Amino acid sequence: MKARPPTSSEPHSAADATTTPAIEWAITNGTVDQVFTRVEAKLSQRRRLRLAAAGALGVLLAVGTQLWQPVRVATERPVAVVPTLAATVPRKEILDDGTIVELRDGARLVVAFTAEIRRVRLISGEAHFEVAKNPQRPFVVEAGGVDVRAVGTAFGVQLSAQAVEILVTEGRVVVERPAEATSTETGPLAHSFGRVDAGNKIIVEFARPLALVPVVPVTPSEIDERLAWRTPRLELNSTPLVQALRFFNQHSGIHLTFADPEIGKLELSGSIRADNAEPLLHLLRHEFDLEADRYPGEIVLRHKR
Repeated sequence: MKARPPTSSEPHSAADATTTPAIEWAITNGTVDQVFTRVEAKLSQRRRLRLAAAGALGVLLAVGTQLWQPVRVATERPVAVVPTLAATVPRKEILDDGTIVELRDGARLVVAFTAEIRRVRLISGEAHFEVAKNPQRPFVVEAGGVDVRAVGTAFGVQLSAQAVEILVTEGRVVVERPAEATSTETGPLAHSFGRVDAGNKIIVEFARPLALVPVVPVTPSEIDERLAWRTPRLELNSTPLVQALRFFNQHSGIHLTFADPEIGKLELSGSIRADNAEPLLHLLRHEFDLEADRYPGEIVLRHKR
């Protein structure tokens, strides 16, 4: 007679009490292998369910992270733009003889006039000279051991660590290296680079042989670009037009005003030349629909009719 397996109604007190009778029954009936196979299947199924549940929870957390993002509330107020106006004007000096010198930022020079010669030494940077005419008293600019000799003319000189550049804008100059600045095995020897006429430039490189220094023609547009630092400019940042015009009128040679006071409140940003009204008028026409009524010595701005 075969023993029956225990039922759930029979008493048991611990884990061993719930498993041992069943194993004993299986041993008695020769079905131990079948019992262990079924138990292993149940355990594998439970493990799969736990892994699936954990995977599903991870997906939910990931999706939740994607969907739930903290909302950032802007608590800071926008920074107010402070209207500014900056003017760049080259430093200008008038020498004792009436020569006008414009100095770029950082330029330094020393003036040494005598009764026979007007000599100026450019120590660093760049300068432009409008020389007062005096044939009996030559005007010489020395830069980096190079002399630029003129009588009445206009030219620019730029001195760097590598070279000295001379750009002639009016008249003619003679460029040379004096004897004390040029030496050979036989002793000091002056070297002349020749004459340079208006619309030409010459660059004397200190590491280059003196004989290989050509005179190079320069177009008017290249001259304007090269000497753009001489032009007064306005740097505007949300600047009311009325403030910009005050400075502009000091440098343009013409008076700009407006018919409606509201026009003066318009704000401008950017960089413009302060010696030429046309770029400013072009800007106002296209950005603010303003027209310019032209009168002798005066331009009046108004809204388009």
